[in-house]
Amino acid sequence: MQALGNGFYARTTQGPRAAVWLTISGILKRACGGGLPLNESKLLTLAAALEEGGYRAAKSYLYRAKQKHVRGGFEWSEVLQDVLKLCVRSASRGLGPGKTANAFLLENVAKRGAAGINVAQPVIEGGPIAPFDAAIVAAAWMMRALEAASVLGEQVTMAHDFAEATIDLGRGCPTSLRCSCKCGSAAGSLQESGCCPVHTLARILEERESLGLEGKYCRLCNTSGHAVSSKKTIDSLRIVSGESTCSEHSMRKAGAQYYARKSVPLFLIQFIGRWGSLVVSQYVGNAFLELALKASLGESSLGPVSTWGGASESGLVRAAAKSDAPTDQAVLKALEAWLNKANARVCE
Repeated sequence: MQALGNGFYARTTQGPRAAVWLTISGILKRACGGGLPLNESKLLTLAAALEEGGYRAAKSYLYRAKQKHVRGGFEWSEVLQDVLKLCVRSASRGLGPGKTANAFLLENVAKRGAAGINVAQPVIEGGPIAPFDAAIVAAAWMMRALEAASVLGEQVTMAHDFAEATIDLGRGCPTSLRCSCKCGSAAGSLQESGCCPVHTLARILEERESLGLEGKYCRLCNTSGHAVSSKKTIDSLRIVSGESTCSEHSMRKAGAQYYARKSVPLFLIQFIGRWGSLVVSQYVGNAFLELALKASLGESSLGPVSTWGGASESGLVRAAAKSDAPTDQAVLKALEAWLNKANARVCE
């Protein structure tokens, strides 16, 4: 039963959930003299305090209060449900668009790292090893700070010739990226490899090996092999990028914009970044502005679709017709071949 209960919520959400309830109970205790059970007055007071405080997640706080009330064995009446709906409606009204993460330039991180003396050392106490490389790798695979802090070393696969690297983020869709720097070894300098995701990842693995860390340890670990918290990952990122406003999704957004500047099609950015919808366009932001100007003149650095190795529907059909394999498999192979060609251009 205890093991079952431990699996109700992700380990990484236990702290935030406890903090939400601490805020709720603190408001109710100071304003109403106590927390549970809820009544109409307490619910209205809680909603008013959250709205006045500018809490964008007021709805989540209110439903969390309801959950604690019900699990405490108290009755949830129709009157309370009606008041809850009104409170959620009021607290959610007029919030406007949500805040978006600020991006940074991967090229700047590479330059700052190349100018450093010992780039393998953490820039903050308890921060990730090889922080400059870590930021580039997390952005190249478009990770959130929480993902970057929790990926295990055994989820990383590196080709023997350092031509390709794969990271499985645990969603059944491992993502592979290829080397583009042509520096010839995993020990190439940061200046030589620039933003190459494969060689920056290889140097992280080298540093882990020098510390005697096994695959079971987190990929972005500290010098003791322990996992780095999301907060320290962000703090380290702010230092190596020189951007003090970086947040949880900054590496994800920076990677999306980096690919967009390299003329990678939006649907491919969506694929690499594991987006299930076109919300990826919000992350790309204004990185497409320069490409849009070129498009208005009939220009594209990738050239016409017909030259993309069969990326168009007709191209895939033609490629499939030349294959002895079943049509669906042939189309997949043709698409894979094109993805490999497009991926090779990403970091060039």
